[in-house]
Order: sequence, then C-alpha cells, then structure tokens
Amino acid sequence: MVFLFFSPFINAHVLLPQKGYLNLAPDGAYLVISIPISSFTEINHNDASSVWSEVDLNKHLNEVQKKLNSCLQFKSSGQVISPNLAMVYMSKVDDANDSSSNQLTVMMKFALTEDPMLSIRSTSADFHLSVTCFGQAHFEKQFEIFVLTQKELKRTLLLTPENPEAYIFPSNAQILWSFFRFGLKHIFQGIDHILFLIALLISRQGLKHWVIVLSSFTLAHALTFALTSLGYVSFDKEWIEVAIALTIVLLSSLQALKRGLPLVYETALVFAFGLAHGLGFANALNQSQLNSDALLLPILGFNFGIEFGQLIIALLLVLLLNLANHYPRMKSKVIEWIHYSIIFLGVFWIYQRLLPFEHFSQ
Repeated sequence: MVFLFFSPFINAHVLLPQKGYLNLAPDGAYLVISIPISSFTEINHNDASSVWSEVDLNKHLNEVQKKLNSCLQFKSSGQVISPNLAMVYMSKVDDANDSSSNQLTVMMKFALTEDPMLSIRSTSADFHLSVTCFGQAHFEKQFEIFVLTQKELKRTLLLTPENPEAYIFPSNAQILWSFFRFGLKHIFQGIDHILFLIALLISRQGLKHWVIVLSSFTLAHALTFALTSLGYVSFDKEWIEVAIALTIVLLSSLQALKRGLPLVYETALVFAFGLAHGLGFANALNQSQLNSDALLLPILGFNFGIEFGQLIIALLLVLLLNLANHYPRMKSKVIEWIHYSIIFLGVFWIYQRLLPFEHFSQ
C-alpha cells in the first residue's frame, strides 16, 4: 500500500536534488525527498566527503535514520507526527556504473488520525512541514516540495535555513503574515537597500521632501516588483544586482558633491532608481514560493513588509538627525563621510557583482 503512493516518484532520475513530493492521502501524508549527503557530515566523522557509497550508507544507517526523524517533521494542529521510515537509498548520479552519490532519496509516511482531505475541504487544515537537512554547499541550502492531493499539484513549498518550516495549506491571514515577515526581514538584511535610503534622506531634511522622494521610490519599486512577480517582466538577476549598486554610487555621488537637483528632477531620478530596486525585491521573492492561482496575497504581504521596514529606517534616521542637530559642524562632516563610505561600498559591490560575468573576469 505504501509504495502505491511513492511509485510515481520512485525513479531516482525523476527526483532532482533538493526536490520532494508530499502526497496527502486519506490515511496519512507520504513524503519522498532527495537530501544532500553533506547534511550528514557530523555522522561520518572520518570522511568529510559529500559523496557516499552503499557501504557508507549501510554503515551509518541507524544514525541516518535518527537524524531523518528529527530533521523531517510533519505537524498537525501543532503536534509533531512521528514518521514511519519506508526506505532510504542512494540516488543514482546520471548513468554512473558505481553506486556512489551525493544525494539520498528518503521515503516516509506520517500517519494521521483524521483524513487530511476532510480537513482541507472544511478549511480547518493546520498542517506544517519542517525540513532542516540542509547541505554544506550554497546550492544545497534550499528544498522545493511539491504538495499533492489525489495526485493533483496543489502548491509548492520553498524551504531554506532562514525559513525551514511552512504551512501546507495556510489561511489568507497566515499567507499575509508570513510574507510580511519575509519582506520585513529582507529589507533589514539587504544592506544595499538600507544604504540607498540613508543616502537619499540624510542630506536634505524636511517632512515634505522626505514624503515626496520616499513615495516616488515606493511607487517605483512596488510597480516593478508586482509586474515581475506576476510574470509580466523578466530580467537577468545578476545585471539587476549590478544596477542596484550603481544607483547607490550615483545617488551618493550627487549628494556628496552637493549637486542638489530641483525636487521634480530628484523625484524622477529616485523613481528610475526605484524601478531597479523593485526588480531586486522580486528576485528575493523566489517564484517557487508562489502559487500561480494565489499570487496577490504573497505579493501584498511581502510589499507591506518592505514598506514597514522602510518606515522604521526613516523614523530611526529622524531621531538620529534630530540628535545630530545639536552638533551642526560635526553633523556636516559625518554626513559627508557617510556619503563617501557609501560610494566606496557601492563601487566595491559593482566590481564584486560583475566578477561572475566571464568577459569581465577575464
């Protein structure tokens, strides 16, 4: 019976690295997932290799099973469901003759006390999936899980070390809150966006000026963010990261050289720069987190998080600048130093982000 639910995915060639399927059936949830060997480095102490053979797997099977039981968790109404491990085997690498691999294919069942389909239809489903078996390499830091009911794809979960747990069937409020937190976290982790805001606001103070330029920047990045997330705009994400660094250098250079533009021209320039930043935000919101039939709530939640983060940064700047007004000479020097520091960082980021391009690195 168990293998009837696993059979569509049992071929190792079908299951790509860091991919998985969660099939919800009347008697439980069936998970099949490909996990990187490098996530088990603490088990094989004598060999830090990210490739194992069948001998290695058999030698450490008990320890592997214990780790899998802790790093793959299914929760129903807040309760952790103990899994029944059906099978662990080496994922075949291409058409290699040997049995070595850098991936394990894991199959397990989570037995549920109630039919998940009834909960889903009654909108009372409260299911979570948590995956923490991330590998060592950068490309092993993400799992993409396809959720199916009656073999029909319902949604896709994207799990990362920063967000290792997700609602399987979230409510509208949960979607908004989840993506709001994601957007808020992104703005505070995106030092380039923070520096752009600082460069934009510290030189010319005044409520009217701030409201106009911030509104222009917000409108611009919200526009390109929404159009890209909805699939109307596509772009090369590497070039967008270069463009964002360039906007920081140009804006800080104008401020440092005290080449103040009339407000209408400054607003237009900030709008143009905001278009690039919106593409950067869209890049952060990986498309595999979004359901093609439910795009609006994640986009709104993420954008609200971004705007709330910007508001916090602006308020903090108001407090700091008001304190600095007591020391006008020092304030002028500090602002000038900040602009030159931002220019230096921006030039460094341009160089750093151009390195992956072959014609530049040569």
